Amino acid sequence: MWLYDGMQRRQLRVVGDMFCLRVVDAQRTFIRRWDYGMKVFVIPFRIEHMKSDSSTVPSGFSGGYVSCFSSGSDYKEATEKALKALIEDGIFPAEVLQPIHEMDSEDWTQHISDTWPELVDSMLSQDEFDSAIERDEVVYGPFGMYT
Repeated sequence: MWLYDGMQRRQLRVVGDMFCLRVVDAQRTFIRRWDYGMKVFVIPFRIEHMKSDSSTVPSGFSGGYVSCFSSGSDYKEATEKALKALIEDGIFPAEVLQPIHEMDSEDWTQHISDTWPELVDSMLSQDEFDSAIERDEVVYGPFGMYT
């Protein structure tokens, strides 16, 4: 799509996960790129209590469900990262559930508002989420537990 602004022509387009602006004027042509946000995968898990003292799942519960938010070049890399984080945190990942969704990191606030409106105040802010994802951390959604 071309936009005209006086002597300049501006071309806006999406290339992969990048937003490009190409400005053409009489003197020069240049391209600017802005990231939309990091690619984040939403990976749901069924979890169980680990049979060890290192389990962070309270002993009164036998299992539960949690969605993990993990960055990666694809869903496999993100899932492996989430599995590793769960185990390191003393949580046994019994099953990877379907579907695995992909979202831009900048959509976090909207996602939690739509999914868990009553828990928004107890969840990470957009800035905290972005910082965690940039540090290559896995972010947990709310846990739903059962006995």
